[in-house]
Amino acid sequence: MLELVNLKQSYFYGATAIFDINLKAGSGEKIAVLSKSGGGKTSLLKCIAGLFPAESGKIIIDGKDVTNLKTKDRDVRLVYDDGGLIRKRTVKFNLEYPLRLRKLDKDERCSLAYDVAKRYGLEPFYKEYAFRLFEREIIAVALARTELTERSVTLIDNVFALANGVERAELFNKYLHNLKNISGTVIFATDSVEEALSFGGRVIVLNAGYHQQTDTPKNLREYPSTLSVDELVNPEKSRILVGVVNKLVEIDGLKIQLPDDYEYDEAILSYKLKIDDNGTVFVPKTRKYLGAGLYQFVNDAGDSLIANEVNEGVKVSIDTKSLKLYDRVSEKSLTYNLI
Repeated sequence: MLELVNLKQSYFYGATAIFDINLKAGSGEKIAVLSKSGGGKTSLLKCIAGLFPAESGKIIIDGKDVTNLKTKDRDVRLVYDDGGLIRKRTVKFNLEYPLRLRKLDKDERCSLAYDVAKRYGLEPFYKEYAFRLFEREIIAVALARTELTERSVTLIDNVFALANGVERAELFNKYLHNLKNISGTVIFATDSVEEALSFGGRVIVLNAGYHQQTDTPKNLREYPSTLSVDELVNPEKSRILVGVVNKLVEIDGLKIQLPDDYEYDEAILSYKLKIDDNGTVFVPKTRKYLGAGLYQFVNDAGDSLIANEVNEGVKVSIDTKSLKLYDRVSEKSLTYNLI
């Protein structure tokens, strides 16, 4: 079990890395941390691990306050974003290293390390030095080590970013089952939306160190609490600045009533388009294949349409189920009524 209470961490030069993070994660729970580069995910994991000191707040593991304990005295394990391997040592040595620290005898650690190497397809590289490995082997060794010892909390820091594009997706899908079978609480940090939503029963979204939302993957997509969450998990949506007159937004034949206390003359509208014979003509200029027979078509105005192949002169309208409005200043989600 892991509990974070108002956790704040700053760098030595004064900049704050994470702001007042709160979390309760049960034993065996799998949680993803999602943010763009510089969003605070690495700082959060290193603070939990004790590599970065907490400025304030508490870190509690299995009911014990470990906030001021050394890393070795916390029941945690961290998989670094570069794999954390000892580059001038062999794969065999790197796999056995956690067992050496546990003072297992030579025969037992050799047997355990070789067994896990076979499960991860590392036999051909067993006596190879780590600095000679390709990224896919580095990822395999880093993940294989998580099976050699048990910890209450395992922290995995964006390790699949070592690979790129299609290979990254292939490796993540290949090892997803292994990740979910790691014992104890697992916090998996990533900059990939697909990885975060596939891994975590809950997902924590960070933006510049600030907590934006913790929710299920489904709720994150359908009910983002801020514009930054919406932009991150729904990149296919269109977003425009719209005028507000007497708390009312009118667009594309829709009338949207905002709360009585809304005080600005503009708001940010987020939406998807749908094919509608009674809508307006959509002229696509570019398209991007998304998989499963779907494309993302984009017109000159930047509006996008997710669909199969579309005919020339296709008509579209705003999909009201996808409609979200955000405060122009705070960028927080607004309640509204369609009238």
